[in-house]
Amino acid sequence: AAGDLVAMISSGIPTSKTREPIPPLETPVIAKLEDGVNSGEIRVIINTMKGARTYICQYTQDPLTENSEWISQSSTLSKIVISGLEIGKRYWFRVIAYGNNEQEVYSDAVLSRVIH
Repeated sequence: AAGDLVAMISSGIPTSKTREPIPPLETPVIAKLEDGVNSGEIRVIINTMKGARTYICQYTQDPLTENSEWISQSSTLSKIVISGLEIGKRYWFRVIAYGNNEQEVYSDAVLSRVIH
């Protein structure tokens, strides 16, 4: 049919959906940081994002500096449990959302203290 939509439809052969460009990812948002079930855990809850294929949750100890070393944990879910944290210490958390076509977007960093 050489791209002629009317000819394709009239042929009786099922057509597929027209491709649309992939919209850019929005900035991920950490909706909540809460204590995990076990001691030394923080549960990171991310607002669900359309188009995000995977998330990387990163954390580093306070204070946050240009030289802070971020530790990463990946997930395809919008709820990520970080374990092995020291009780009483403060940590910064951020999320990187990855989408199609190598899209990569960072959230703002959020500070939390490990309570139990």
